[in-house]
Amino acid sequence: MTSWKARGTSSYHKLPNDESILHDENDRMVSNLSTKISTLKNIAIEIDKEAKYQNEFVGGMVRKASSETPQTTNH
Repeated sequence: MTSWKARGTSSYHKLPNDESILHDENDRMVSNLSTKISTLKNIAIEIDKEAKYQNEFVGGMVRKASSETPQTTNH
């Protein structure tokens, strides 16, 4: 529902109704949430890349250590 309020002597200006205010606030909050989600997504991608790099690094260290360790045999 639209609200009207007299301003000055004989002119009237349309005031925003509660629904419009809530809609604008909702749009602002959705935009903020979208930004936060994008940031979190980028962080998750970077964590994934770092985890893969570290797994490869540790795997390489294990392979190198295994190849340098003398093998014992049962006689």
